[in-house]
Amino acid sequence: VQEWERAVRYFTELYGDIPADKVTKAMVLRFREALRRLPKRFGLTHPRTPLKDLLAAIEAGSINVDDPLTDRSVNKYLTGLAAIF
Repeated sequence: VQEWERAVRYFTELYGDIPADKVTKAMVLRFREALRRLPKRFGLTHPRTPLKDLLAAIEAGSINVDDPLTDRSVNKYLTGLAAIF
C-alpha cells in the first residue's frame, strides 16, 4: 500500500492533482519514462525533493544516475498507479 501511495504522490507531483478520468495513456507513458531516469533509492537520497525538481537536476547533470531504477521497480510504481486509477 505504501508503494501505491508513493506512486500516486510522484504522479501528482509531475501532473498535479487531476481527476482519474483525465489521466491519459500518454501521461502514464511519460511517467514511466520519468521513473526510468531516476536513480535507485532516490526516495532515500532525495526524500524532500519534488519529482519535477529531481528530474530537472538529472537533466542539468547535477545528479548523476549511474544506477537507475530497475524495470521491476518502475513496474511496481505503475501497478500501484493502476490500482488507484
